Amino acid sequence: LGSQAVDKVRRQEWNLHGRSESKDGRWVKSSRWSLLKAPDRQSDTQLQILAEIQQKNKRLYRSFLLKEELRQLYRIGIDQAGEHLDAWLSWASRSKLGPFVKLARTIRKHRDGILAAVRLGLSNERASHCTSW
Repeated sequence: LGSQAVDKVRRQEWNLHGRSESKDGRWVKSSRWSLLKAPDRQSDTQLQILAEIQQKNKRLYRSFLLKEELRQLYRIGIDQAGEHLDAWLSWASRSKLGPFVKLARTIRKHRDGILAAVRLGLSNERASHCTSW
């Protein structure tokens, strides 16, 4: 859901900057994978684009940071998960990024279930050890 929210912000920025008819619109469109992929899985070119995003478009970069911080929920200890999620919800709600404000409302409704999934180690991430289905 975090990646979907990032992509919605990216599309909003793309529309705002004249879509593919302008240089800025084409640049926003080309930023998609740099925003959606985890930094440790990005190519050097994608990391360079991410650095450009940080400098050129604060809304896009904030959406990337919100997504990555939400992903951290599964990487921290269960003892910190509730506090981390609450801090994320507060940040997302104040972000002025419509897709993240909406996502925060959704996550708030399902907070207990999300924390239970964290406690049990459940996620919707594909199992990296599976080679075929």
